[in-house]
Amino acid sequence: VQGLLAQLNLKNIAVALKGADERITGKVTNNISSRARELLQEEIGLLGTVSSAQVEEARKEVVTLIRQGEEEGKF
Repeated sequence: VQGLLAQLNLKNIAVALKGADERITGKVTNNISSRARELLQEEIGLLGTVSSAQVEEARKEVVTLIRQGEEEGKF
């Protein structure tokens, strides 16, 4: 999870987590530093209204990186 998160920028993570289940958000925040966690919470707070299309695009990016990592044997 940490390797995956390192490949994403903070804004994309924030958008992807917008409206996500608390278990998923917890999984992400438990795998980043406390400073990164604070920055992520700030970014989520600053997002305001995000369209479902933007959230879907950010989530697709995460899925793409997971698939690439699986294909390369990283996960």
